[in-house]
Amino acid sequence: MSETEPVKVPDNRFAPKAPIGVTEPSVPQVYSSGYSEEEILLITIAHKKLSDRNLKVEPVTLEEFKTIVIPWQRINRTEAFNLNPDKVKAVRQPKEPSARKPRATTSKEPKVPKLTKKFIADKLSDIIFQMAAGEPVSTEDQEFFTTHTSRELS
Repeated sequence: MSETEPVKVPDNRFAPKAPIGVTEPSVPQVYSSGYSEEEILLITIAHKKLSDRNLKVEPVTLEEFKTIVIPWQRINRTEAFNLNPDKVKAVRQPKEPSARKPRATTSKEPKVPKLTKKFIADKLSDIIFQMAAGEPVSTEDQEFFTTHTSRELS
């Protein structure tokens, strides 16, 4: 390559398409403190003396606070002081409706009693009383009896 030929740079798809302009540095806005130039100079000098002082030994008095600290802060503020700032309400995000769950089917299986020792003993005694009374025993009861005892119903 010669010196006159430009070097080809591959296109960068992440680079901005528009030319980037140079922005001027923003100058902090100066707010009017309400003090004259002489007062500003006197307050600045007094604040310098106050900040050089050992405040643990000799703390700031209320009078110094009123006449030096507060005016110095008013002189050096960078933004307007607003007693009643506009409150910004948070934007509520609308909730997405939840998908309805399908209802359980209405036809439920019959509840099967838990087989405990007491339940088995009660059921066997009921079957024996049915046989003693001469009532017919159902096939389910006959299967239950043969399952839980060693005998067969006759």
